[in-house]
Amino acid sequence: MSDDGPLRDDDVLNEFQQRRLIVTCRHIDGLLGNVEAILTAAASRSPFGKYVDDMTPAQKKLITDYIDRIRKQMVRALASERAAVPPPSADALWAIRTALEFVDVSIEELRPRYMTGYGPVAPGAAKVLTGVVEELQTIVRQLSASLVKGAARDFGARLERLANVGAEGEALKVLHDIIDRYSLVEFRRPLGMILERLEDPRFEIAVFGRVSTGKSSLLDQILNTTVLPIGVNPITAVPTRIVYGPAPRVVVSFADAATKTVPVERLAEFATEEHNPANAQHVTRLVVELSSQVLRAGVAFVDTPGLGSLATGGAAETLAYLPRCDLGVVLVDGTSSLSAEDIATVGLLTQAAIPALVVVSKADLLSQSDADRVVEYVTVQAEHQLGWRPSVAAVSSAAPHRHLLDRWLDRELWPRLADHQAEVRKSIKRKIGTLRESLEYALRAKLPRHGAMLGRESLERLERELRSAAGAFEDARQRCEAVTELLQKTADTVVRTAAARLAEQADADTVGIVREALEAIAGEHATEIRQTLLSLAERLTQVTRDVAGGLHLPPPSHDPSDAAVFRELPRPELAALAEIRLSKYWRLLGKRVAMHQIAHELTSAAGDAVSDALSNYARVLAHWARKASSELRTAFEADADGYRALIEREIEGAADAAVSEVQADLEALARTAA
Repeated sequence: MSDDGPLRDDDVLNEFQQRRLIVTCRHIDGLLGNVEAILTAAASRSPFGKYVDDMTPAQKKLITDYIDRIRKQMVRALASERAAVPPPSADALWAIRTALEFVDVSIEELRPRYMTGYGPVAPGAAKVLTGVVEELQTIVRQLSASLVKGAARDFGARLERLANVGAEGEALKVLHDIIDRYSLVEFRRPLGMILERLEDPRFEIAVFGRVSTGKSSLLDQILNTTVLPIGVNPITAVPTRIVYGPAPRVVVSFADAATKTVPVERLAEFATEEHNPANAQHVTRLVVELSSQVLRAGVAFVDTPGLGSLATGGAAETLAYLPRCDLGVVLVDGTSSLSAEDIATVGLLTQAAIPALVVVSKADLLSQSDADRVVEYVTVQAEHQLGWRPSVAAVSSAAPHRHLLDRWLDRELWPRLADHQAEVRKSIKRKIGTLRESLEYALRAKLPRHGAMLGRESLERLERELRSAAGAFEDARQRCEAVTELLQKTADTVVRTAAARLAEQADADTVGIVREALEAIAGEHATEIRQTLLSLAERLTQVTRDVAGGLHLPPPSHDPSDAAVFRELPRPELAALAEIRLSKYWRLLGKRVAMHQIAHELTSAAGDAVSDALSNYARVLAHWARKASSELRTAFEADADGYRALIEREIEGAADAAVSEVQADLEALARTAA
């Protein structure tokens, strides 16, 4: 090689030698990374530590400096041979999330069923193991979910973006700073839930109405749009939410496919019986985003075609089919008669503690005197059947009669919106107060004291209660899965049930009876799943209250048994069937023979449709159960995770922060209360 001048091609390594040089340097860098990992692990507080920290600070600095020197020298060597240093090939966040997936898998292998190879697992130990798995997986998944949400979910940035939130915003900033400063990650979830409510205090109005009541036209008039399908038969299983968004679009969620976003012009593909018969696409949620000023003011509409025959069934389980909402509006066609379904829907809303309003539509087709008479008739009939007098008003979606709609909005809707927003602020203040007291407890645990605030045995008992409650999620999941699997095998039961009725009713509506049998059988399974989750919610609520009381803390801020979690239970959908003509000859041979032969004819005519309907419904119902369970877990863990950390600090009894800093932060918390 020449002593001076530029390098010639014959003075450097060839392509393959350069590649070997790069690979070796990368391997050396990996080994140096292992040394850095040893330095970090030795200094970590992990209870499973592998290394004894026997190095002095000077030795640690010496090692770090030499590692840096070696790396710089390798870069120089590569440059001298014209070998480019390869850029990083993977995103750090992706690598961390991948590692967390493996952590999750390892935790899963702690479940009792994976332990049986080492001997039978005692029932008590199985419950403990299941609880341990649920607790650990919840924490790992919280971290992974936080990484997925990214910068948009950063608490500090979100707090800065909030405007005009007054004292609540200032209090949240103080709470966030303390949580961040002391690494109290267990309080990030309840803080996030409060922040989400402050960011989106929507007033959700569910609008009920049979086909041709003018519901879609009325909503279009209120929102000044022409998005909703008019004059079509909507699918009843999926309420359509209409919310504010900067640009029009539809977000479609499915039971067994990824969520997709489509133009609003395609709404009918998913929301109507014509394009999505019997909900064959397994749609579970439809959200229409529009840039309407009404929606921007904090209103969201839930477009639902009503409850059909379920409304008049009278069963308490029917409440589960109601959508989540803060107000219910029942549309009655002013040119038609008041139906039992209309009255029953108002009654169900009231029974579910949801305020209900009745609106007589198509008032433009009536004279003023006729409109007044219809309003009075509906009011009197509702009062007679319900025992109380609902608010009834006549409106129209026709532009020349816009004043009727505006008057109703000014008298009924906007005042309720203002009251709702005030109630939301009160709720947020209560939740902030509960979180503040939990933080105070956590900070006081960091101050020097003699002994724990509670005895170790009492603390460990509270910890076991939380662990047992966490383990109950797995039991509920298995039960719900078993019910949905069984549901898919009930086509014969539906057919036999319908056949039994048809054997006794010679002139009955065959298709209607098949549909009713399907709804009844599917409804029984849906009720069983809902009851399983309700029982779980009641247990979670009791445990969190008991633990909060044991720690001398206020009641939990998030109630897992909140009734809204169990709303919007999907309904079974049977595709349109052609008329089924049954032979009347079989009824002459006795009931048993008739039932058998009718069942055979029904199976031939509608068996496949019933099986498909049950299969579709099982998928949608399973999705609903997972969603409800997830919401239960979120509400439970929002408080339980904090309780676990408080118990852990109490048992350890260690003060790990400067007394003056803790006292200053306790004073800051006290100021937020004032």
